[in-house]
Amino acid sequence: MTAMPAAAGSTAPEPHALSMIAWCDGVLFSRTAGQFHTAVPTRSARRTSCAELLDGMPGR
Repeated sequence: MTAMPAAAGSTAPEPHALSMIAWCDGVLFSRTAGQFHTAVPTRSARRTSCAELLDGMPGR
C-alpha cells in the first residue's frame, strides 16, 4: 500500500497512500453515481488530476 508513494519520494507514505485510496474511491463514486461532473472527464483530465495528487506528495 505504501510502496508507490514511497517510490515517488513521499516523506509520509502511509497517509499519502490513504489519500490516494480516498482519491480513487472518490473518482469511482463520482463516475458510478454521477457526482461532481455533468460529463465524464477525459483520460487527459484524469491523468492530470492523478499527477497533481502524486506530485504534491513529495513536496515538489
